[in-house]
Amino acid sequence: DRSPQQQGHHGRCEYRIDPDNVNAGLLQVLRYFVPEFRDVPDDAIEIKKLTGGVTNALYRLSSSRVQERRGEIPVVIRLYGHKTEDFIDRNREVLIQQAACDLGVGPRLYGVYANGCVYGFIPGRPCEPKDLADPIISQHIAKAIARWHRIDVKLPKEEGEGGHDRSSPVLWHSLHKFYRMVAKAAKEPNQPAKNKIADFKYSVEDLDKEVDAIKAVVTKLGSPILFCHNDLLAYNILIDDSANTVDFIDYEYASYNYRGYDIGNHFAEYAGFECDYSRYPDEAHQRRFIRTYLEAMAEPTGAGAGSSAGVTEGAVTQLYVEANLFALASSLCWGMWALVQSQSSSIDFDYYDYARLRIDHYFQNKERFMNLMSKL
Repeated sequence: DRSPQQQGHHGRCEYRIDPDNVNAGLLQVLRYFVPEFRDVPDDAIEIKKLTGGVTNALYRLSSSRVQERRGEIPVVIRLYGHKTEDFIDRNREVLIQQAACDLGVGPRLYGVYANGCVYGFIPGRPCEPKDLADPIISQHIAKAIARWHRIDVKLPKEEGEGGHDRSSPVLWHSLHKFYRMVAKAAKEPNQPAKNKIADFKYSVEDLDKEVDAIKAVVTKLGSPILFCHNDLLAYNILIDDSANTVDFIDYEYASYNYRGYDIGNHFAEYAGFECDYSRYPDEAHQRRFIRTYLEAMAEPTGAGAGSSAGVTEGAVTQLYVEANLFALASSLCWGMWALVQSQSSSIDFDYYDYARLRIDHYFQNKERFMNLMSKL
C-alpha cells in the first residue's frame, strides 16, 4: 500500500495496515496523524501491544522525545478485527468518539485509516474482573455510568439501524442482527472444523425463540433509553489510582439503549472472559451500586456526590430488577456475537466456548431472574 502521506488528508486516510507487517504500518499511521512524531526515528518510538481486547488489536505508541499530554500522547492505534465491520458501524463509532472527546469523557480522536483509528491514551490501569467487586471502585464506576447516561449525542438515523436516539434502543437491532449472522453462518459450507454452528450446544432455532422471549419480558419494564456504553467489561474501564477516578474506553458499541442493559451487562462482566459466574454481584452489592448511580443521576451535573434523599427503595428495586433481566439479554447478545466471531476472527481467543458459557448463563438463570418481576 502507498503511505498515508501520499493518499490521506486530515482526519481520515485510506492507508491499510498490513497484518503481516504491523509495526511498519503503525509507524506510518502515527506519523501521518500525530505531527509530534514525524521527526522521531523508528528506534526512539516504543510500540506496546495492549491486552484485553477480543474484537480489535490495540497498540500504545510513545517516545521519550515527545512530551506526554493526558488523553493525547501517548497514542493508541486500534487495528480493527477481521470482518468486524459486518456488525460494527465504524462511521457511527467515529462520531461517538469525537462527541466523547468534545464532552470531556473521552480522549482526543486523531483520525481514521482504512482498517483502524487513532486516539489519545488515557493513563490508568485496566480493571481486572476482581476489581469490579471492590466497593470503592464500583462506586466510581456507577458515577461514571451516570455521566455517560446524561450525554446527548446526535447520531444519524439509518434505514434498518437502531440506537440513533431515545426512541430507538440498539439492543433489538443487535440481537436480531447477530441472530441473522449466526443463521447465515450455519449454512456456510466452509465453517471452521472445530467450531461448526451445527454442532453448537444450542440450535439456531433455540436462539431465535429466546430473543423473542426476553424481548416480551424486558419491554414491559419501562427502562429509560439513554446514551449507553454497552460494553463495560473490566478491560474497558481504566482506574487512575493517583486521581481516584475511572474512565471508559472503546466506544464501538456505544449507542442509545436501555439503562438497565448498560448496568446489567456490566454486572455480567464481573465474571470475566472465563465466565466465572460465582463472581456475579449479590443483591446487596447491586443495590449499593444502583443507589450510587441514581444519586449521581439526580445531581445537576450527574457527576457529584449525590444525595440519598431523593432516591427511594422502590427506585432502587426497579433498577435492580431491570439490571438482572437485561443481564440475561446481555448474555444472549454476546453469546451470539461470539458465535459470529468464532467463524472469522483471527484473534487468539476461544469465541466458540465463550459463546457456550454466555448462553449457558442465560438458560441457567432465566427462570430465577424472570421471577424478580414479582418484586415490582
